[in-house]
Amino acid sequence: MHSFQKHSLAGAAGLLLALVASLAAAQDKLQSLGNANAKASVMSREELRACFKEQDSIKAASIDLGTKRTALDAERKQLETENEAMKQQRDALAARVNQNAADMNARVAAHSAKVEAFNQKMDALNAAAKKGENIDRRQQVLEREGKEIQKTSDELNEAGKVFQASVDEDKNKLDSQFQQFQVKTDQWNTRNHDMDVAAANYDADLSSWKTRCGGRNYRESDEKAIRAGK
Repeated sequence: MHSFQKHSLAGAAGLLLALVASLAAAQDKLQSLGNANAKASVMSREELRACFKEQDSIKAASIDLGTKRTALDAERKQLETENEAMKQQRDALAARVNQNAADMNARVAAHSAKVEAFNQKMDALNAAAKKGENIDRRQQVLEREGKEIQKTSDELNEAGKVFQASVDEDKNKLDSQFQQFQVKTDQWNTRNHDMDVAAANYDADLSSWKTRCGGRNYRESDEKAIRAGK
């Protein structure tokens, strides 16, 4: 009878330990870093630790990419503003050239008419001289008129040279601005391409993490241990 009682106590102790283990297992809930279903495999503590570390790295990369993208977008808007300003300057220069050309053409046309009239007077004067007419007074008048015509011709030529020099100077400035703008545009395009590559790599890393980490379960106790530095 005594030995039977000892056997029963030992069995009760075993049942108690099993019950405690069962309760502990029930309390150690399963969690997921993503949308893992209940049948998904359970990560070890070290696998979970690695997933947490990679998750932090991915979050940091996301913030870094966002900051750089914001800066690139702001720079792109600035480049668009500069390009529009240069376009307005080019349009203004073209308008000035066209207006000056129209004004110059009108002045040249008026001057050409005076030259033609002067030439006709000279022909008449020469004809009168051949006839033996006194042309002294008329010749003096035409000489003064000829000097005025030559003066106007010189002024027109000088005005054309001055304006062309001004146009060339403005055009050279615009060309220099455009070259500098092109350098900045090329640099932006390079950084934007690098950003696209980095974003693609980020997407690949995130997708891989979701498969390896987000698609699996982990024990809540393991997370608490990791957060506690264990």
